[in-house]
Amino acid sequence: MTEAPKNKEFKSLVSLLDDPDEEVFENVFQKLVEYGPQVIPSLESEWEHNLDEVVQERLENLIHTIQFDALKNELTTWVLVNPNDLLQGALIVNKFLYPEADNKKLVVQIEELKKNIWIELNYHLTPLEQVSIFNTIFYKHLQFAANTEMPHDPKNSFIGYVLESKKGNPIGIGLLYLLLAQQLHMPVYGVCLKNYFVLCYIDSEVFNLDPGMMNSNDILFYINPFNKGSLFKRPEIIAYLKSIKTENKEQYFNPATSKEVLLEALSVVSLDYQMQGNKDKMEELMQLKQILSKP
Repeated sequence: MTEAPKNKEFKSLVSLLDDPDEEVFENVFQKLVEYGPQVIPSLESEWEHNLDEVVQERLENLIHTIQFDALKNELTTWVLVNPNDLLQGALIVNKFLYPEADNKKLVVQIEELKKNIWIELNYHLTPLEQVSIFNTIFYKHLQFAANTEMPHDPKNSFIGYVLESKKGNPIGIGLLYLLLAQQLHMPVYGVCLKNYFVLCYIDSEVFNLDPGMMNSNDILFYINPFNKGSLFKRPEIIAYLKSIKTENKEQYFNPATSKEVLLEALSVVSLDYQMQGNKDKMEELMQLKQILSKP
């Protein structure tokens, strides 16, 4: 990241954003991008005081480019340093929709939800009893629910929106359910079905293993977070895959890694934007998916 510009230099660069020469504009744009997120407050202030529509649009694009580059850098670091921290990964991905989100506030919200469930949870109960209590608190008392009114709204897949609205699609609701369950030390993992997302409850003896070392034989039962946490087993997945004419691949039955869960979320968002015809968002999502796909 380039050192923050002095006020005079910054003003000089911004003043050239309306330059009709495309080459000059591109050079100025790239120079401002190189300063990174530190100049965003100044750019936002400039946007508020500059009434030129062309300059305002270019400032909006500039701010977005800086924020998206920062997001890609954060996600790349997460993949390299801490790819098993699903919460951190989800908060980073959330910035795609909410670039100025207060992550500390979101963490506090999740912690409060966890406490609500923890108070009622007894670890001496059976797995079925634990999930039953979790479901009662999560769906009945905290009132999280499936968003059936706007199922293809891209916001449904992001943790920030789910926390705010208490609604989401299968991956959005499932992601929050999964984060809470794992923070409560329940052996729950995501399962990326074809065009759907569910959870699985793992035999506690293999809970500390990497998901890549687990298989469907380690699963006690599956959980459908989009349907109030209803429980089911392998035959239901087989029937579902048959209904959508998809072969039975083990990946549709096995626990998913944190990277795979976030990849699934971004894939769903991409399909939602495809339905809207938003090619720019689809291209950006492809870049994020490529980062998550790296071994």
